Order: sequence, then C-alpha cells, then structure tokens
Amino acid sequence: MLLLAAAVATLVNYLIGPAGTDEAARRVWLTSLWLVPVNLAGLLVVVLADAAVCFALLRFYDREIGFQDSLRLVSYATASYIFYPVPVFGLPIAVIMALVFVGVGARRAYGLSIPRAVLVAVIPLLLRLLVVFALAGDRLSEIWGG
Repeated sequence: MLLLAAAVATLVNYLIGPAGTDEAARRVWLTSLWLVPVNLAGLLVVVLADAAVCFALLRFYDREIGFQDSLRLVSYATASYIFYPVPVFGLPIAVIMALVFVGVGARRAYGLSIPRAVLVAVIPLLLRLLVVFALAGDRLSEIWGG
C-alpha cells in the first residue's frame, strides 16, 4: 500500500509538476524519471531493514511476534514519510512522527515499558544513520573538514 501511494504521488507530480516549466527543465525531469523505481526500491529496503531490527528487539524482550507483525508496525510509521517534501520542517516532523508511531505501537500492542518502547523506536533510526554515515563518510569529511 505504501509503495502504491508513493507511485501515485510520483505520477501526479510527473503529470502536473513540470507542466509550467520550460522545455529544458522538462527534458531534465523526463531523464531523471528512472530515479522513481530506485527511490521506491530504497524505501522498500529501509522498511524491511527497520522491520527486521524491530523484530529482533521485540524478540529480545521476549515478546511473541512474527515478522509480519513487525513489518506492519513499521509500515504504519512509514506513513509519516509523506511530510518529507515539506520545506524546512518536513524531515523533522516525519522523523518525530515515525518514532512516536513505532514507540506507541510497540508499547500498546506488545506491552513494553516506556524505555523499551523508546529503544524499539530509536535503534532502527540510529542504525540507519550509521549506515548513511559509513557510506558517505569520506564525502562528509570533505564537506565538513575542508
């Protein structure tokens, strides 16, 4: 369902977005259209990885959970990604909402204490940030380090 919503939003943006621009900008838009399936695949990998981490954490806390339940929990939280395109405030709003959705979902559905629910929500995000920094480490040091 999430991938379908992302595909529909991308299609609407494709049909409406570049219509008011000049021909050169429209060509750039059309040539970058191949990034749509790449972005959707990346989103799918992130959701699956987060679900795997949540599954492992909930099993560590002796909760009876299947991977499908963990995937459902993370997928609901992924709905907050719709705020990403909002300038300036979109990313922080989306991240906070996703953390709240996963934390509250883990607490209510699996009876975790608040600190454990916070860990179930925060650890996948921290692991994702570690991967991004590991992959982009040299580039970031060039940008920040001079």
